[in-house]
Amino acid sequence: MLVGASVVVALRLLNVGASIPPVRLLPLYRVIWIGFGINLASGLVLFVTEAADRVKDPVFFIKLTSIGLALWVGIRIRRILCARDGTTAVSVRAGALAAASLGLWTLAIVAGRLMAYVKK
Repeated sequence: MLVGASVVVALRLLNVGASIPPVRLLPLYRVIWIGFGINLASGLVLFVTEAADRVKDPVFFIKLTSIGLALWVGIRIRRILCARDGTTAVSVRAGALAAASLGLWTLAIVAGRLMAYVKK
């Protein structure tokens, strides 16, 4: 839910589906935050089961950092969408933030998968 809705917003800001006004994507932020809550709760349970290993794992910290940065970029994108007057044009800054969002979510997913294979 979290990453999927974030990708939809980012792709729209990269002119995929250009006929959709970017302001219409604001309701997706409810899905994003619900997904974050679910991921946070389940992630805490998984962390507690392997806390001793995870606190020493640099890939874990890469994952957490990329998630935190991706959420921060998402908040910045939301501010841009809220400040819009309903036009369909997208600024270069919004496009750059969208590309950063896609990259950070990709990094978070890859790091999460690597954690299963890179154990000390």
